[in-house]
Amino acid sequence: MRGFLCSATTCFLAALQVTAGGGPLPENGSLRLSVKTDPLRNRRGHLCVSLFTASEGFPAAGEKAVFSDCFKIEDLNSNNDIAIGNLSTGIYALAMFHDENSDGILNTGILGIPVEGFGFSSNPKIRFSAPKFSECTFQLGDSNGALAIELRYFL
Repeated sequence: MRGFLCSATTCFLAALQVTAGGGPLPENGSLRLSVKTDPLRNRRGHLCVSLFTASEGFPAAGEKAVFSDCFKIEDLNSNNDIAIGNLSTGIYALAMFHDENSDGILNTGILGIPVEGFGFSSNPKIRFSAPKFSECTFQLGDSNGALAIELRYFL
């Protein structure tokens, strides 16, 4: 994922980018995380997801994520469920975007305002910059987990 564009007075979400395949999954993990997202503006393109275990790189650096990949929406069920496996107990934060044109980045318009949908675990309020890792964290305990991510579309 690419980072966030900040000017002297305001910060706007800039192009997030996911490299398919992303970082390695934690080894020896047996837990699974189910991610459901809603609403989608349309069923075109991909849903791109990056899962982090630390604030370093969140949400911008997909290469620092423990999982980073894009999923064709037409291949997902009607609930847009994505399963991430081989996870261990711990604290995580997730960033995702709706890559409507399948170019691998969150496209932006004038002033860096996203023209495609995006969302984060814990569904934090979005103001003029990306949320912090601490605003998006969730605990994966001793059993499989589930998240519901609300995508936001500005334009």
